[in-house]
Amino acid sequence: MAAGWLAWRTRKGPDGRTPESQLALLVVLLLAALSTSAYAKFWPYPNPGFPQQTAYLLPLVAIFIAWFHTQVVGRDRPASRALGVAALGLLLVVCTGLLVSDARKETVTFSGPHGALTATPADGPAYAAAIAQIQKNTKPGDPVLLAPQMTALYVMTDRSSPLTSLSLLPGALASPAAERKAIHDMRDVQLAITDRAPLVGYDTGAFGVAYDTTIGAWLRRNFNRVAVLRGSADAGSTPRTLDVWKRSRP
Repeated sequence: MAAGWLAWRTRKGPDGRTPESQLALLVVLLLAALSTSAYAKFWPYPNPGFPQQTAYLLPLVAIFIAWFHTQVVGRDRPASRALGVAALGLLLVVCTGLLVSDARKETVTFSGPHGALTATPADGPAYAAAIAQIQKNTKPGDPVLLAPQMTALYVMTDRSSPLTSLSLLPGALASPAAERKAIHDMRDVQLAITDRAPLVGYDTGAFGVAYDTTIGAWLRRNFNRVAVLRGSADAGSTPRTLDVWKRSRP
């Protein structure tokens, strides 16, 4: 609506032909396009569990809203400007309250010997249980396979990665030969924890099943699955599910 109004003013009024107004229109059109794209992504993912571009837009949007209410709508109109400032204050209070409320409801904290992290309830309990399994079955400095992407747990538990690739994203091991070399490098690994979830943003399934299948077969052949760790099922999204593998064969 603001972009349309500014475009109309640029065409109809002399004030809209100034360089400042034209620059403002350009910025607003850019924000309108980016905002439309951001909101369109909420249609298939109404409560996404992955990063969105919205956070990067908020500073620009906030500056625009303040400028629009005080310098455009309220220009030469003290009453309109006061009303705009009051609306901005109300918006700030409401957004702050929602932010604090949602942060308390939608995050949990889990910790290890060397740090703590926050996560969603769907993920946090599974990661906390994974730390407990690592503490129980290995010693500080031991190599542990955490796949495909749980690198923070290495730091939090003071364990080491047996591979040079800290994250086993699709394509990190580009061939069966690379997987066999990775298996050789993991000859001293006694504990592995793998994530069943497909990686968001990659057109593939889970680690060890849809890709890196040679390593997946090696795990199933040489390790016993001793536990299945799950996040909270009441979190409104699919709970994180981790498999714990303990070596059964040399």
